Amino acid sequence: MKNYNPNKSPFFWWAKKYVDTRIARSANLHTTIRYPLKFTKDHKPHKEFGLPVIVDTSLDPNKTYERSETINLIKNALTHLNKEQKELVMLAYGFDGDKPMSINKICKKKQITRMHCVKTLHEALTLMKANIKL
Repeated sequence: MKNYNPNKSPFFWWAKKYVDTRIARSANLHTTIRYPLKFTKDHKPHKEFGLPVIVDTSLDPNKTYERSETINLIKNALTHLNKEQKELVMLAYGFDGDKPMSINKICKKKQITRMHCVKTLHEALTLMKANIKL
């Protein structure tokens, strides 16, 4: 009340500013980092958690088993293909460890027509689907 001047502003406006300032100063005392009042009025404080969140990045055993079983099924299905079909599937899907290649790149690399490549891939995939037993 000592610094209230009725000529400058209404009492309720002054009281709100006074209370806001007191709250901001009080909140600023409870932190280890001091911020200017102008900054604290514009930014709400956030609480940081003391314990870090540890994310378990290990694979689920069921997913690991499912992945290995899928790989075995695909390898088994690849054995039923002829040499040309197997090469095209390996290139198209990157089973040999390389990145999968587009049909155009496969055609350039193998020096075959696009139509022949698509037809051979389709036949190979049909054979593989028939030989995979789930």
